[in-house]
Parts: sequence; structure tokens; C-alpha cells
Amino acid sequence: MRAVLQRVLNASVLVDGCQVSSINQGLCILLGIAQDDTSDDLDYMVRKILNVKVFNNEAGDNMWARSVKDAGLEILCVSQFTLYGSVEKNKPAFHRAMKNAQAKDTYETFLERLKQAYVPERIKEKRLANHYLIIDKTGFYKVFGDCNYLTYPIPNSICVDGVFGAMMVVNIANDGPVTLELDSRKFTYIDKPSTKGGSESSTSSSVAKRDKKSKADDNQNSSAQT
Repeated sequence: MRAVLQRVLNASVLVDGCQVSSINQGLCILLGIAQDDTSDDLDYMVRKILNVKVFNNEAGDNMWARSVKDAGLEILCVSQFTLYGSVEKNKPAFHRAMKNAQAKDTYETFLERLKQAYVPERIKEKRLANHYLIIDKTGFYKVFGDCNYLTYPIPNSICVDGVFGAMMVVNIANDGPVTLELDSRKFTYIDKPSTKGGSESSTSSSVAKRDKKSKADDNQNSSAQT
């Protein structure tokens, strides 16, 4: 799981020109979910977002003194699958991002855990509170509600509450600027060579490269053994 954390003076999200969520001073979080993310990744990200110290103390004379939780500020969360994009022949691909239906459930679980660990009213997200969607059988949708739109009847339509994965405009007044990249995986993956004679293809499962500190420890151990 990856996140881009930005310290902001204010931030807002618009869908079809209609503001669906906003905060004043606090954090704007762009969250990317990988296809192999687990509950542990969720817990790591919640802890990190709430405890990383990016705000000054109350007097303003000591930087990096308080977390968003310490300061009692707001958080705006926006799902961002493109954080798991890669560029292949100049065209982005998103194979590592979790698929839409599962990602939606994981994202909602992340929000619930964030609210449980903090103050629910201070967690904002890109939802449509007093709006609704009209989706026709071709998959076309249009936002209606508090904003003024030209409405017309759509046959065989249904009403849906909430938006996930919609095209949007995110307005961010970055304070500093301060931007941090967070990643719940402190290692990368390489393919483990298949074991000859193995009965299952699972023998070629991924193994983790440890971080620099672990590598240094391994080098020291190797030196001691030789």
C-alpha cells in the first residue's frame, strides 16, 4: 500500500464540477492499493498517517513536532490507483493495482480503521453526501443533487449512493510544501527460481529483499563466518 501525504492549508475534491468533500488545515492523502495488500498493510498505513510528525508545535518555533493526531486536524483521503502505475513504452500500465471491486472494499476498510483510530468527524473522503448518481444500462453516469445540472429521464436507471473511482479534480494548497511518500512494504519482491522436481508451482513464489539495515547485518554475519 502506498500513500502520498501532503500537509495542506486546505484541500477539496470536485466531481463533475461539484464539490463533494473538503478540509481546512490538515493532511491530504492519496492512497494506492496493491493487488497483494493485506490487513497488515492497512494497519501500517493507518498508524503512519496518524503519527508522522509534519506539523509545528503550537508556538510555531519548532518544526516536525506534532502529528495530525497531536494537532487535532482534518484528513482528506482520495483513492489513487495510479500510484501503482508503471511506464511501458511511454504508456502507463497499472497491473499491480488492486482490481476495482476488491479495491473499493479495501479502501472502505482503510477508512473505517482510520476513523476508529482517530476522530471519525475529522476524516473526509470523496463521497457524495447530498447527491446521487444516475446509471443507465450502458454504464453512463451523471451526478445530480445540490449542484444544478440539466436533468432528463434515463430509462432503466438506478440510483447509487457514493462514488469510487470517478474522474475528479483534487485542489490542494500544499503548506510548505511538505510531501512524503509512504509505503507499507519496506522491501521489493524478486521471483524465486523454481525448484526442480517440485510438485507445485508455488515453489516459485516471491521472496523479499530486506532493507539496507538487514543487508548490512547479513554482510557482517558473512564476514564473521569466513
